[in-house]
Amino acid sequence: MLVARSRAPLDAVTRLAGTLPTDTVALEELDTDWTSNAGLTDRLRRLLRQGADAVLDHTPDGPTTWQATAALATGATMVHMGGNPTPSPFSALTLMTNCWRLIGTRSCTRSDVREIPP
Repeated sequence: MLVARSRAPLDAVTRLAGTLPTDTVALEELDTDWTSNAGLTDRLRRLLRQGADAVLDHTPDGPTTWQATAALATGATMVHMGGNPTPSPFSALTLMTNCWRLIGTRSCTRSDVREIPP
């Protein structure tokens, strides 16, 4: 699953996946009120019925980070590399109940990406 602000970068990256099935979501194609009604979370949950195993997030601001987190499967990992200052809407209890792992990084290196479980 790939999410980007617009369709162009998704098309470019999807070609790199070769024959690997890859779903994509362009934020510009969501309903105009997606930021206030959890539209991204809803779309991701419809595409990934069991939830995402991991999210690698480079979002610099806005609701994308936390809406993608809300679409995680139980026991999944969110790796945030974008420096998004938007406060988390999730309590510690929500993180514990879902067994979500949140990893924040500053350097965005290849070794940071390896934090995502296989």
